[in-house]
Amino acid sequence: MGPGGMDADRIREIMGEAPACPRQGRGTSGNDIMRPTRKSVPMQPSVYGKEYLHGIAGMQRRSLHIPAALHRKLSILTGASRNGKVTLEGFINHLVSRHLEEYRETVEMILEESLPGRS
Repeated sequence: MGPGGMDADRIREIMGEAPACPRQGRGTSGNDIMRPTRKSVPMQPSVYGKEYLHGIAGMQRRSLHIPAALHRKLSILTGASRNGKVTLEGFINHLVSRHLEEYRETVEMILEESLPGRS
């Protein structure tokens, strides 16, 4: 069961994620979850840069484990920003903020179910 007594697969369904399906011979950590590939047309690098390669300042610092391979890719992306001033923290904050805004209604439903009566 997930937060608020919801089934973890139901939360994934609401959030538009694939159910956990570990690759054969591997563990079940979040790094091993297979997700469907994106079928849309690739975004042009210039559009991607304008959309994502700027940061949001961090207010409080918290630790977050990022697998080495993913960290390397994210570091390369942030290094490719036009002004060279994008931090990995800012980039990740921006991505998560955009995701939460894109799925705002779904997130609100999950939060309301998990934390009834919150304002």
